[in-house]
Amino acid sequence: MVSVRGGSSELAQLCLVDLVTAEVLINSLVQPTKQVTDWRTKYSGIRASDMALEVQNNRALRGWKAAQMELWKYVDSDTVIVGHALQHDLKALHVIHHRVMDTSIMTRLAVSQECKRSWSLKVLCAELADRDIQNHGAKGHICLEDTLGTREVFLQCILKPEKLMLWASKRLAEEQVKQLAQRLARSLHTERANLTTIDCNMPYDEDDDDYESEVLRWSDIAEDLGWPHPDTGYDPWSD
Repeated sequence: MVSVRGGSSELAQLCLVDLVTAEVLINSLVQPTKQVTDWRTKYSGIRASDMALEVQNNRALRGWKAAQMELWKYVDSDTVIVGHALQHDLKALHVIHHRVMDTSIMTRLAVSQECKRSWSLKVLCAELADRDIQNHGAKGHICLEDTLGTREVFLQCILKPEKLMLWASKRLAEEQVKQLAQRLARSLHTERANLTTIDCNMPYDEDDDDYESEVLRWSDIAEDLGWPHPDTGYDPWSD
């Protein structure tokens, strides 16, 4: 997708491959119907010059409606569409489809039914499919590469469930540690916020034998409260 006039997004490239054979069915630029304000080259991999050349040579699909019609040549209501974060693709195509398999959702649910985090396609390709994608720097993503990468991640999830479960268990452990650290940080923040004042108006007896030895300095309790020691700089949380 690219940004167009009015602050919205429009489809600028469509790739479709066969899940079983990996045959490339569609790999076409799509000429936006509105003026482009940002080609998002870092992510889309598309430049204005690329689009102009494809339009000039009559190879680009003319707008999302033409892309939609091209899609219907290979997809009907019974076809299962596989993708990563498919809601964005279907929205760009102005399509509602009820038979989908989404690798973003599949992997998130494998970690936990309550997991709210999703992993990027680049991470899933590297960790589940041993495939390095999206490493082209300023040239941006390659749509066909992402499409084939999504296919590979899906097949790994389906054909190697043990590998998926091992990956998911590691990610779950990481998320649990992260959540624990966040809870501890919030608790510490609350504890620190409560340590705002010290009452120095307590009565005392200078003749009390214990008085002169009961001078309490901040450095005496800093470490116990989780703060770096004011004298040594030692931070107990660093362990």
